[in-house]
Amino acid sequence: MHALGPSNSLAIGQAEAQLHGLTLLRKRIDRADPATLNAIRAEVVASVAATQSFVQQTQGAGSAVTAEKAALQQASEAARGSVTDFMHGFYDEKKFDRYLQFASVEDEQEYRRREDERKRDIEKALAEHTPEGNLRANKHAIEQLKDAGAHGADKSPDYQPTLHGLLSTQAALATRVDAGDKAKAQERLSAVASAPPAAANSLSPDVLTGLKNAGVTSSNSQTDGHGLTVADTKQSGVRSPT
Repeated sequence: MHALGPSNSLAIGQAEAQLHGLTLLRKRIDRADPATLNAIRAEVVASVAATQSFVQQTQGAGSAVTAEKAALQQASEAARGSVTDFMHGFYDEKKFDRYLQFASVEDEQEYRRREDERKRDIEKALAEHTPEGNLRANKHAIEQLKDAGAHGADKSPDYQPTLHGLLSTQAALATRVDAGDKAKAQERLSAVASAPPAAANSLSPDVLTGLKNAGVTSSNSQTDGHGLTVADTKQSGVRSPT
């Protein structure tokens, strides 16, 4: 039995992501009203544009880079599908509402305020059509579902499966986004460390302090040009700002 090469793994990953997205889309279309269909149509157009952009970015790239981008894209689409499915069930079908209980009228009013606010936050994050936006949308969806769970929604048979799905896609996407952020951070630090003397000397004290904290240190030697070196990322714990 032959091991799958990078190109085969990439194709399978993309196919799985597309299949998952189509499955969720079919469920939503089956239950959609005209207004929802218009929203789905706009979503499909945006998804196609995102896929085309992804293909253009990865064409000609090395197999390792392409595979990493494909994994990020796959996790991003899975999270987006999980969130849109949650939005339909929670906000459109209101499947958890009949389980909700409140201590007072004020308690319910505060809950509804948070519910509406998170809906806007989710829609805004999804509208970015980026892995980071999808990750934030996933996070807001989990917060809202847990908020509902604290008011009785956890008695619904749909609660745990929905929460598990959101937590799974959030964890998978967070791992990919975090890995990409670390790589970007190291690229930026390496670029500064290899900059000409004039460029390094022109950095402000605040920037130099930030670089020092991130693991870029001054060299005592005056023959190295800019006098900056990049510390081992395992020791420095370099992380990109969130």
